[in-house]
Amino acid sequence: MTTCDAANPFDTLPDDAALQQCLDNYDWVLLKPDYLPGYVGYIISNTLKVKRSHTLLTTAENPRKVTLVAGPELGGPMLHVSGADNYEISFLRFDGNRDDRKVRDKACNLTRARDYVNVELSGVGFQVRYAESYHAVCGSGMVVGGASGFVIVNSLFWDNGRQPEEANGITGL
Repeated sequence: MTTCDAANPFDTLPDDAALQQCLDNYDWVLLKPDYLPGYVGYIISNTLKVKRSHTLLTTAENPRKVTLVAGPELGGPMLHVSGADNYEISFLRFDGNRDDRKVRDKACNLTRARDYVNVELSGVGFQVRYAESYHAVCGSGMVVGGASGFVIVNSLFWDNGRQPEEANGITGL
């Protein structure tokens, strides 16, 4: 178990390298919640990858939530899980930071739409609880594929993508 203190949600520097180290080396990663004074959020500039089964990614103070914010340079999802089973993601907010992303005006189509979602999950027997996903560049805050026996409960998905009239005529957002 770790609180991943090398990642700092109180500045605007990217936290993904430190968070990835924690995900690679610990089964339970408990992060600082977003009610604390001066909190900015964990900035994600490169996709976080959960590769180990039985991983827990959550808050250090239930039921207070953690915020992960997509950095302007992020060219893919904030979180991608592949090759892992029986993991849990809970009490997290995924802010896609749509308005400040460099990919903001890139078209989302059937072959590339997954690049700009907030979360991409696969596996067997995983749980997503008390999560929020919003402001994704493309219309899906969370994509699940190649999965079975999973549960997504008490979670919110809102304000993802844009309509063509809000996006200078770009379709597929």
